Amino acid sequence: MNLAAVNCLVLSLFVHQSPRAVTLTEALDEAERAHPGLAAARARVAAAHTEASVPRGLWLPRVTAVAQLLGGTTNNTTTSYLGTAGIDLPRISGTRVGELSAAPAPSTLVGLTARQELFDFGRISALSAAADAVARVEEQRAVIDRLDVRLFVKEAFYAVATAQALLRSAVDAEQRARVHFELSVAGVRTGLRPAVELTRAEAELARAEVSHQRADGALAAAQTVLAAAVGSSAPLLDVADAAALDTPLEALDQTLVKAEQQSAEVRRAQLTLESQLARTRAVGALLSPNLELSATVQSSAGGGLPTSGAPPYASGWLPVVPNWDLGVVLSWPLLDVAVLRSRDASAQQEATRAAELEVVRLGLRSAVVGAYVAAQTAKQTLPASERALAAARANFAQADARTRGGLGNQVELADAEALLTDAEIQLAVAHFDLARAQARLLRFTGEDP
Repeated sequence: MNLAAVNCLVLSLFVHQSPRAVTLTEALDEAERAHPGLAAARARVAAAHTEASVPRGLWLPRVTAVAQLLGGTTNNTTTSYLGTAGIDLPRISGTRVGELSAAPAPSTLVGLTARQELFDFGRISALSAAADAVARVEEQRAVIDRLDVRLFVKEAFYAVATAQALLRSAVDAEQRARVHFELSVAGVRTGLRPAVELTRAEAELARAEVSHQRADGALAAAQTVLAAAVGSSAPLLDVADAAALDTPLEALDQTLVKAEQQSAEVRRAQLTLESQLARTRAVGALLSPNLELSATVQSSAGGGLPTSGAPPYASGWLPVVPNWDLGVVLSWPLLDVAVLRSRDASAQQEATRAAELEVVRLGLRSAVVGAYVAAQTAKQTLPASERALAAARANFAQADARTRGGLGNQVELADAEALLTDAEIQLAVAHFDLARAQARLLRFTGEDP
């Protein structure tokens, strides 16, 4: 079974159901609560704020515990050595000088060290500012997601309203075709009408029935899209009180200025640029000095023979010699090429973000102009569509009267019927085009509440 057959089967299951009807306000409110995309956006914002709190934790005390048991020779000398990253060098002192031995001696150590930031020279502040900027970008992304969902709901809502209008038109056309078919049957039986008019009426009725079935399916499909747009668990949602959106249009220049000032996309691009600037400052701040308070409590013991006094209890196997210290540590990473290159790379990204901001502005102008022209065209088309419908109704009434009086024929009536149905469809489409264009214009100018 292909995809088209599956879709037809699904529609046949739902088309005769009576879905719950909602107003536009109810649909938008339900989307706020139920749409999974908005729930994901809120979760991302919460995660971003949690991430933003991480750098501020550098102001809080850090406590480290250690316990060691090691064995090795304890031959002392006056030679000095440098601590090298990746190599653990135990501290050996206070043992006899001169006699060398290959026999190992145990050493044990337990300790607890706490460090408290005293002054960060702007490093933590820069990191916090960068994290806050990322959180603001995520907040603006959530705003855009919300606006997109609202626009999707509005378009789906008006699509259902349009499908309802098209279904009403198809039902009316089928009823008229059925009446004309019955009149043709009676006319042919009495010999007042030629047989060709009956076959034509039968063909027109069959076409109207097909249009009715298609309109049923189109309505069910539109109701399915509306349910998905809202995030409803129901497979279908119908609309109630579908008044067309029609607000006055300002001048195009004023609309473009308003869009530039209030657009969610432009705001996000600006925040992204600000976030990149903050990241560049934060990376550069990693080369700042750091002033900390250090406090250590430790107890240790070694098994080497000391220069004076007796060896400690248990000969180094138990850390029984206590010590404590308190100090202020100033560290300053004077040169770190990796940090410098990371800062330069971030600075290069600033130009990228600035260019992306201009791209967003250009895209916004294009979208606003397109929506504005579509709304203006729909406003101009709507009165003409209403006049066309009134004329088509009058034309059909005349053709129907002529046919019933024996002055007209089935071809003339079918032409009037087609003209009327097309006028009804064009008016429904004009209402939909206007509502959609207005909704998009409100979305792009940032006026959607």
